[in-house]
Amino acid sequence: MAGDIPVADTGNDLKHERDDDNEDASAVPDPKKTKTEIEHIGGAIPSRPDWKEWEMEDGTVEKIVDITEEPRHLRDFTNKYCRAFTIKFPSKDTTLAHSHFFDTIIILLMKKGIKFINHVMGNDPKEGCMCFKEIGFAPFTSKPCVHKITNLSDEPMFCINVEVLQKPPITQPKAMEESHHSLVMTKHNCRVYKLVLKPNESTTVSYNFFYTHVVTEGGELELCLKGVSNSATWKDTAVVGDVAWKEPCVDMKVTNIGDTVYEAYICEWC
Repeated sequence: MAGDIPVADTGNDLKHERDDDNEDASAVPDPKKTKTEIEHIGGAIPSRPDWKEWEMEDGTVEKIVDITEEPRHLRDFTNKYCRAFTIKFPSKDTTLAHSHFFDTIIILLMKKGIKFINHVMGNDPKEGCMCFKEIGFAPFTSKPCVHKITNLSDEPMFCINVEVLQKPPITQPKAMEESHHSLVMTKHNCRVYKLVLKPNESTTVSYNFFYTHVVTEGGELELCLKGVSNSATWKDTAVVGDVAWKEPCVDMKVTNIGDTVYEAYICEWC
């Protein structure tokens, strides 16, 4: 089950939903400065912390970097609606102290799952865990965060962070109902569906929204898009961790022509 990633306490079971409105506001560090307003889904954010340094418990001081400057967060793409990052780093490694300011969908792609330490500024370090293909949601827009993550697992960290920035020009009020799709997460500004196609299965989809597409089980696909006067058919090899921003489409046929199950998450902006 998808769940919220608690901003100041990720030691709890991440599979459980959590009401962010009930969290203690004092758990979020006080901003030292504010920046100008930024527009976001749901309205303008009145202020944004401008953290510079973090004094650790032992008295050492670490510089705080933006997520875009944290070397383990590899940016896949950026547009005015979304940013996506692939996060990779070795076992037992720790990220730099870095800040988050936008609501984030988190998709874990480690086959054996992960155990980690999440150290949020102003709080004690907490252990947490996530399973392969588990989805989390971090409400960083309303509760910005500075933290460090340590990978306690024996395999390298591998996850996708998808930031929800602005509302695109086309959305739909209700969740879609398409064959081979299941709705796995709903938030105020996004929905996530899981698409599953067994070998030789196909589905024809109409996505009446902008979305981010994340591959969780790779495979060989054939795609066919029919137009008014002609059609286009092409083949694609999908690899675990492929992430892309997609525009709306109508009547696109997707066929799994490989010999393994294909899975992907469709992250809808709403």
